[in-house]
Amino acid sequence: MQWLVINAAGARATARQRASPQTDALPVPHRRFDQVHAPGYTGRKRGEVVRTRTVILQAHTHQLLDTFGHAGNGDYRSELKRAAEVIKQYATRHGLSPTSLLVR
Repeated sequence: MQWLVINAAGARATARQRASPQTDALPVPHRRFDQVHAPGYTGRKRGEVVRTRTVILQAHTHQLLDTFGHAGNGDYRSELKRAAEVIKQYATRHGLSPTSLLVR
């Protein structure tokens, strides 16, 4: 029996927010990461914001199946459910049996 190996890997990216100078002569500070990052625990310094990302790819060919992320520490259960759905769709599109897939 041949196995098709699929990697589902999670990663966390951090961004450090340094103090912005605030005076009447300067405009209101604008942070680029406000929409994609949220406060989260990184185990390091305070004042950092984090973003989680899950990448699903076929291991033998490095074919990217899907990538998605959330601000903050994320919701790993919903990310795992979504990854399982993507893998299931990939198997049905390519006519593969779910028993021939190995997800790591």
